[in-house]
Amino acid sequence: MSIVTTARALKDQSQSVWEDALCNLERGNFTGTSDFSTKLSYDLLEDEELKRAFLVSAGMGPDTLIMDLMKHCVGLGFLQRVYTVKEARDRV
Repeated sequence: MSIVTTARALKDQSQSVWEDALCNLERGNFTGTSDFSTKLSYDLLEDEELKRAFLVSAGMGPDTLIMDLMKHCVGLGFLQRVYTVKEARDRV
C-alpha cells in the first residue's frame, strides 16, 4: 500500500522530485515506509486548503465518513468560497 501511495504522490512530478524523494527515504528516520509515503503525500500538496483537510482527515481515523470530514472542514473555515453542501462535498 505504501508503494502505491508513494507512486501516486509522485505520479506527475519531475525527475528531480523523484530523486529528492529517494534521498529522503534513504536518509530519513521513518518508523516505516507508510510514514514516508504519508509525509510525501502531504508535502506535495500545493494548496493550503488541501493540506488542512489532509491533517483533519488524518486525525479523524480510518473509519471517517466524507460527510463528517466535510462538516469539520466547513466548521473550521477551511473551505473558502463554498456556498452549498454539494460544493463542500465535492471539494472534500
